[in-house]
Formats: sequence, C-alpha cells, structure tokens
Amino acid sequence: RKQAHAKKASADKAGGDAAKGGEAGFRRLSGGEVQEVLRPMFAVAWGPIVGSLSHTLETTHSGTGAHGESQGGAHGEDGVSSVSICLETMTDAIHLAATLDLPTARETLINSLAKFTTLDSVKEMKPKHVECVKALLQVAVRDGNHLAESWEPVLQCISRLSRLSEAAQGSATDDLFFGGSSANSGATPGPGSQAAAARPPPPPPSSSTSW
Repeated sequence: RKQAHAKKASADKAGGDAAKGGEAGFRRLSGGEVQEVLRPMFAVAWGPIVGSLSHTLETTHSGTGAHGESQGGAHGEDGVSSVSICLETMTDAIHLAATLDLPTARETLINSLAKFTTLDSVKEMKPKHVECVKALLQVAVRDGNHLAESWEPVLQCISRLSRLSEAAQGSATDDLFFGGSSANSGATPGPGSQAAAARPPPPPPSSSTSW
C-alpha cells in the first residue's frame, strides 16, 4: 500500500514538472518578433499560394445569380464556397505581404487580384469577378497605408469601375471633357452657331475718342 502511494506521488510530481516545463517552453511574441518569425516563412510560401489561388479562381465557373441564389445546384454552391475561400485567403496574404514589407509578394498578389476583376479587358464579367472587385476595394480600405507602389493597379481598377458606372447611368464620361475639341470638330453647327457666324463684326473704335 505504501508503495502504491509512493508511485502515485511520483507520477503526480512528474506530471506537474512536465506541465511547468510546457508552460515555460511557450511565450507570447512581441510585434517585432512576430515579423522576424513570419517574414522568412511567408517569403517562401507566397509563390505557391499565388499559383494555387489563381488556378482555382481561373477554373471555377460557378457563381451567384442576380438575386444572390447559387447557380448550378451543389456544384454552384461549391463554386461560391471556393471563390469565397480563395478571395479571403488572397486578401489575408496581401495583408501579410504589406505589413511584412515584402514588395515583390505584395505587387504580385495585388496584380493577380486586379487581373481577376476583368476591368482591364473585354471579357464577360461574372459574379466571381464582381467579388474580386469587392475584395480589391476591401484591400484598399484595410491596407492602404502599406500598399506603397501597389496603389497603381488598385487606382486603375477604381477608375475603370467609375467609367463603367457612368456609362451605365448615361452620364458624361471623361472623353467628352478631355476630347471635346476633336470630338466636336466634325459636328454639324446648330442654329445658334449659324446666327453667330452671320452676325456682322462690331465697328472699330473711332480715332476721335477722347480719353
């Protein structure tokens, strides 16, 4: 009986020492230490991440309908889930690349996301492309202070999106303001312009005018 109590006390002591050793083996890292640990890991992993996400977005053809319902039944739901996971992963990867100051990874990820918006091409815009536009705007809002030179593709997509919105609403586009002289050079003059052209010029001032 004494031997049993001795064995139990020894086991309890060993378990307590192991627990203390486990607690002593882990500690919370500070901000600078986290970057030192994550930076080399992400510098190796971002390339395969871009390749896998781009391939999945390119080959996924399902999406949501005009009223938010999924298309294609079970396959449509799988497509929506795949696109959502890919975009969430890509935005998180851009956040890491921006905060860890990895310019090559940041520019590659943002350019890849901007490409999938299809705003720079004449391709048909599908629901997944609209989700890519939303993800790009989310990146601009969340990580704008760390984008540096990567702002260029973001601003280009915003500009193209604005032009599409104005064209859809029938508003005047930039072409009418910046290309007005060339656009109106071959236009037929209206009645007002014809009357102005037929009006005689004013007489010259008299030389006897007193000052």
